[in-house]
Amino acid sequence: MLPLFSLNWNYLAFIWLGAYVSVNLLTAGYIIYRRKHNLPILNCSGAIILSAYVVFSALAFSVFASSEALKTMTWGEFVFVVGAAWGLMLVNYLMPDTRKGNAAKVLCLLAAIAGSFFFMSGSAFSPLPVPQIVGGLLALLCWLWLTKAFVVMNKVPGLTISTVGLIGFGVFFVAIFNSYVPQDVGLLAATLALTALGFRAWNKYPAKILLNKAAVLPLAFLCGWFLVQLAAAGFWASALILPLFYFAETGYAFIKKYFPQLKSTPFAVQVSESDLPQENLLSFIFRKNLPLFLLAPLATTPSYNLFFVGLAFLFAVYGMYQLKHFGEKEPSLREITSGIYQSAKQGFAQQKQLYQEIITKRAENDNPKPEEEKPVKVKATVKTKAKAKVKAKTKTASKTKTKSKAKTKTAKKAPLASRA
Repeated sequence: MLPLFSLNWNYLAFIWLGAYVSVNLLTAGYIIYRRKHNLPILNCSGAIILSAYVVFSALAFSVFASSEALKTMTWGEFVFVVGAAWGLMLVNYLMPDTRKGNAAKVLCLLAAIAGSFFFMSGSAFSPLPVPQIVGGLLALLCWLWLTKAFVVMNKVPGLTISTVGLIGFGVFFVAIFNSYVPQDVGLLAATLALTALGFRAWNKYPAKILLNKAAVLPLAFLCGWFLVQLAAAGFWASALILPLFYFAETGYAFIKKYFPQLKSTPFAVQVSESDLPQENLLSFIFRKNLPLFLLAPLATTPSYNLFFVGLAFLFAVYGMYQLKHFGEKEPSLREITSGIYQSAKQGFAQQKQLYQEIITKRAENDNPKPEEEKPVKVKATVKTKAKAKVKAKTKTASKTKTKSKAKTKTAKKAPLASRA
């Protein structure tokens, strides 16, 4: 029997329901109050979400305080993680979006991540055949990448908060079926997911209140912490699969920066900024992320890690392809495979032609053609002189003939004159 099945689920259900309802009611009350007094709706989403999460995550974590068999995280680590999230929110509220302000935000984020690594037991990505310091650097890189992806994709209303819920529930289901995962981490991840989904009703399109940057960075920090805890427990494939759609979208956009003819924004952001209808965009992206959510609990077997990661990557690429053609008629599988085959065939033909051109150039360089002998100018002049002599002889001959004819005519005329 797995550890989480021995918990008081009635108590946990009450905590999770309270987290969802409290955030929903706090957000609704704030919006109604501001509209009633004709005041602008400020972006205080970070304070609403994190305030509720601190309260209900502390109640959920207290379930493990009485059970040493279940508890793997100390109160000190829990207080540090929640305090770091609050600190990131305050820094983003107070610091302006200037060069110095952004540098201070990045330093605070790095300090929070370094403190989280200090409290962690075990090294991230430890199952990989790499040294411990390399595994830690990989975890740090993925953590920062996830934070940047949250900031970029937050332009789509409701997408970031939905992704938080997806990652939180994914970590929870991986933890509930594997006793090697820290069970308190899974419980805190589910609490964050329900807290975020309570805010989603007001943040989805058309958004009544936006999710500002002060809320995005703490949520990205907490999601990164849950995923790194999974990786440290040995389930690096599950930790990589859950945010893989985010990684694929932002990674492809980063590559497109080096090609000026392509737009360097993710496809989801392009759709949200276009004139296409936005009502079904969030559910469309959720359907493309659902296979990743289902593959994450299956990717816990070490011998099949690479297989599930590759399969998840194919699902992510296919979702990006369909998102690129959002609003159009979805192509069938036969059309997609035929298009891929034609593009591959065309590319292969171009490469073959280029290879043949290279081979012919090399052959010409190795075996140069013998140069043709140019005609000597002297011969050309001799020929022209001979032609000129022939022409001169013909001219002189014609002149002598004309003279002789003239003499004969005069000779004939002379006797006629004498007779007269």
